[in-house]
Amino acid sequence: MTESTINPAMATRWIEIPVSDFDRGKQFYEQVFQTDIEVIELGDLRMGTFKDSSVAICHHPQFYFPAKEGMIVYFKAAEDMEAMQNRVVAAGGEILIPWRVISPEQGSMALFLDSEGNRVGVRS
Repeated sequence: MTESTINPAMATRWIEIPVSDFDRGKQFYEQVFQTDIEVIELGDLRMGTFKDSSVAICHHPQFYFPAKEGMIVYFKAAEDMEAMQNRVVAAGGEILIPWRVISPEQGSMALFLDSEGNRVGVRS
């Protein structure tokens, strides 16, 4: 699906990924996605924003709870998915569905658990 065919009402503006251990979550996402995360502290809220994106990891003991159930966010797949899957495992995650083709029209996907217990997907 090209950007021009996306329903504007469904366009994503901001994604917050809950973490129970901020430093562990930060290390996991920096390693897996090979990016820097900038830390912002707002009282009890610790937020880590991914460089050049609208994604953040968030820790607040009363508002953010990692979960294996519920919504799944899919990020753009890496060029080398085998290497990315290896980084997931090395960083403390678990591969739930290895990289595979969905269909020629839908592309490929993989699903993993992050270091905090959230399901996270990647799609081509």
